[in-house]
Amino acid sequence: MPAVTADRGETTLFLLGHPDDEIAFAPLVSRIKSKGQIVRIVYLTDGGVGRATPDIRSTESVRALASLGVASAEIHFLGKDLSVPDGLLFRRLTPVYDALEAECSSIGSLGEIYTLGWEGGNLDHDAAHVIGLALAVARDRVHRAWQVAFYRAAGLGPPFFSLFAPLRANGPVSRLSLTRPESRLRLRLIRYFPSQWRSFVGLGPVLLWHALASPVLKVQPMKPRRLWERPAPGRLLYEQRSGVSFAEFAGCVTAFLGERGITPERP
Repeated sequence: MPAVTADRGETTLFLLGHPDDEIAFAPLVSRIKSKGQIVRIVYLTDGGVGRATPDIRSTESVRALASLGVASAEIHFLGKDLSVPDGLLFRRLTPVYDALEAECSSIGSLGEIYTLGWEGGNLDHDAAHVIGLALAVARDRVHRAWQVAFYRAAGLGPPFFSLFAPLRANGPVSRLSLTRPESRLRLRLIRYFPSQWRSFVGLGPVLLWHALASPVLKVQPMKPRRLWERPAPGRLLYEQRSGVSFAEFAGCVTAFLGERGITPERP
């Protein structure tokens, strides 16, 4: 079971694809901050989509995280600084990773690393997972690196999807029991993202169901070997929505891991 609060002086690192991804981790972030612990929330793309500019999206996330007790000094919009477009993190893995490594050098004591699940749902989520695992290997933190499933294809074809549904192939699931207020946090955070209202029209009812019927946060370990495996059988959600194939995505990932000396035999 991953640590819910860090040891004294440690910083818990959250690596997110873009603003609003904090919804998946809201109960965990809130609990860590309620104990007075330090977090670092890093966004790896600029999140800009349509009229929702990077500035709009970053402002929304700052307000959302403030409601969880996170100070602005604990937030870094790395992808915005590097002008990494939404959906293209997998093509910018090396420069983003290098910038993240430089940032982590300022963290006195790195504790747990949390990122999004390897599930084939969103290109940036899976790319954030790759970067998180590479960092965990470099910092000898694989045993303290964790993933949280967000959303992926449900196997029924568009427009259906599964929310907070860990894949068995990603390893054992640890279940963090949530209080009633904590279980509602993911739903309550929606109000801080007006620029994304179209997405939450479909997501909101499912978040409500989870808050009422499944008051837990499910966490799985990060497994290096999984990066050489297709996340799930069938057509991945990002293949349905973006037109990017897993083969194209995997080509970028394999090249990046090779640069870091990470192979299937050497985690």
